[in-house]
Amino acid sequence: MSNNTIRVGVDVGGTFTDVVLWDGNKFTQTKVATTENQADGVVAGIEKICNLTGSEPSHIDSFVHGMTVPVNALLERTGAKTALITTAGFRDILKIGRQDRPNLYDPTASRVAPLVPRDRRFALSERVGPDGLKETVSAEEMQQITQEITQKQIDSVAVCFLFSYQDATNEQKVKNYLKNTLSIPVKISSEVLPEIREYERTAATVIDAYLTPVMNSYLETLAQQCRERGIPEPHIMKSDGGVARLESAQSRPITTIMSGPAAGVVGARSTAKSESDSIATKSFISLDMGGTSTDVSYLDRGEITRTTDATVGEQPVAISVVDIETVGAGGGSVAWVDSGGALRVGPDSAGAVPGPACYDRGGTDATVTDAALLKGFLADNATLGNEVQLNRSKAYSALQTVAEESDLSDPHTAAEGIFEVATQRMGRAIRSVTVERGFDPRECGLVAYGGAGPMVATQLASQLDINTVIIPPLGGVLSAYGLVSANERYTSSQTYQASLESASDTEIESLYAQLEDSVSDEFDEKQISSLSRTAELRYEGQSHEISVAVETPFDSRKMIAKFHTAYADQYGYQMDDTVEIVTLRVAAVQDRDIPPASVGVAESTQPVDYRDVLFASSGGKRETPIYRRSSVSVNDYIDGPAVIEESEHTIIVPPRWTADMMNNGTIQIRSST
Repeated sequence: MSNNTIRVGVDVGGTFTDVVLWDGNKFTQTKVATTENQADGVVAGIEKICNLTGSEPSHIDSFVHGMTVPVNALLERTGAKTALITTAGFRDILKIGRQDRPNLYDPTASRVAPLVPRDRRFALSERVGPDGLKETVSAEEMQQITQEITQKQIDSVAVCFLFSYQDATNEQKVKNYLKNTLSIPVKISSEVLPEIREYERTAATVIDAYLTPVMNSYLETLAQQCRERGIPEPHIMKSDGGVARLESAQSRPITTIMSGPAAGVVGARSTAKSESDSIATKSFISLDMGGTSTDVSYLDRGEITRTTDATVGEQPVAISVVDIETVGAGGGSVAWVDSGGALRVGPDSAGAVPGPACYDRGGTDATVTDAALLKGFLADNATLGNEVQLNRSKAYSALQTVAEESDLSDPHTAAEGIFEVATQRMGRAIRSVTVERGFDPRECGLVAYGGAGPMVATQLASQLDINTVIIPPLGGVLSAYGLVSANERYTSSQTYQASLESASDTEIESLYAQLEDSVSDEFDEKQISSLSRTAELRYEGQSHEISVAVETPFDSRKMIAKFHTAYADQYGYQMDDTVEIVTLRVAAVQDRDIPPASVGVAESTQPVDYRDVLFASSGGKRETPIYRRSSVSVNDYIDGPAVIEESEHTIIVPPRWTADMMNNGTIQIRSST
């Protein structure tokens, strides 16, 4: 084992937990089954990869973790019993929300119930006016609410007052009182999200409070297991694609909701930026298909796109997150027939236990993996992730049931239908992050990864008229690689509403300096690689902003010109209206010196086997050469049909597509039509 720094990334998925180790010279990858207590699977994965590389867990210098604990708690509503304290008269802000409905043309449509029911929402008399604090909270009211919180056995408290982003005195007073009286977490909006829009700010503060006890319990358990084995304390991947220290993640769990998917996009960006100029200058769509779901994201000219307008489980998450669209279609997604006889796929998943029928672990539901096995994409008795051996007869029986229920002719037709339905759902997700935002997917490359992404990528690309598919090295565990390579990143924001024509550049510059100080405090300033500023700007009267990069020192005239240009780029026109500044943002980054993912390549390309494979475009099964990824050499072209196998994933090259291997082990697949 090398004496170089050893870094490990562990990403937890719905079916498998992926692990990547970098020892300063090469990458090693593996998978283990995801466990009910995710910490057990994480530690088992680290121990397994240490055994593979001949090292000890105590040799690890850096451990970065991507998880699904917070998003699962939010989606499954298994978070803490939470209370909300807000301004008198605004007790129902969570219920009222915004005027938009889940379905615009359905008058009976209803929103999901708030995370905090009305009997746990409390109101205090307080007020902040344009000139500052007008009415302070009283000790009598705080004492009364504290008694009710105790009686209701509340686990966590969120506090959100009107205009607290402008003056947080009352929120801080309530927080200090509750912390001195109760032994439960207390979250205030002026620390979680000091920005305008009371509904989104309240919702974010509630989510943070709702997740805190769950996250603290999980992370403390994981940290303890790490300490017992000499593994360093984990750093945590955040939703914005940056890494944070354990205590930072514990203090603001809302920032980790999209932890795992964000890591995959970070890995995809590294792949895109490391290729030749003809590829790296393109825009990309990342496709991460795992066992439970598929995540897609748009990389504008190879750069990660972020948003503050995301929703998870119908809850607004107004913090900065990687812009990701998720659909419940993964390798373990269950095929079913609705009341009208139509074939559906997902969102229910067979998971890892019992898993798809072909896992032969007691599961009987037909899934996308069962369909892949019957189509010949996967080999009978193949082993997935060195963990699960596939049983074709079990898949056949499950698909026979689907065929009978849907009046399809046979299990093979059912398998083809399952793939078509699943990829159509993924296609709609891709259109939502491209076409619906003014981007043409036909001008993009598709970066496919995850355990099942490379298997569906070319069929999905054909549907969208995308002619280039990229399968990265470590593609089956790219999210874990993204954890190893991700930068440490901290952000801070503050609302500042003013017309840029009359704004004080000196005052804004002072506020930016304060925000930079707050993010610099997260780590040693000497370690900061870059500090960046952005501003949320809009035309007067608009209700939504766009983000524009800010130069130092702040110059209102330059910002007006930059906004007009950015607006025209995004919407195709600009206006002569007054430009307003709404929110200031700062990000601090510490770069990690990790090379792009790479794997060894062979000296010559030779098939290792042949088997019958059913392709959607071929009208029947075709005898198809099977390659090992390690047996494909650089600059050798493989004309489809072909199947390229690796222990972590399978790559499908259909007829009229051609694959070739690049120097670092990236596989490009191009359409010849």
